[in-house]
Amino acid sequence: MTALLSIAVTCGWVALYARFFLGTLKPHRTGDRQLLRGLKRLRKDAQTGHLRLSFYLGTAIALALMAAVLFSRT
Repeated sequence: MTALLSIAVTCGWVALYARFFLGTLKPHRTGDRQLLRGLKRLRKDAQTGHLRLSFYLGTAIALALMAAVLFSRT
């Protein structure tokens, strides 16, 4: 009986969370056109598997800074 009551309370809280919290935030999440365009571009880039120049540039800068830290310690 206790297990069933715990499951019922948990389901109730999940329903309240989905209805009142996520339901309230949905217009903010789906109504921003600039955000949706950015997400669409990121989704397309992830599906094609092509990386942008900024990724390579960031990786090169990170490696250079790691090398600088290593050389400064010696």
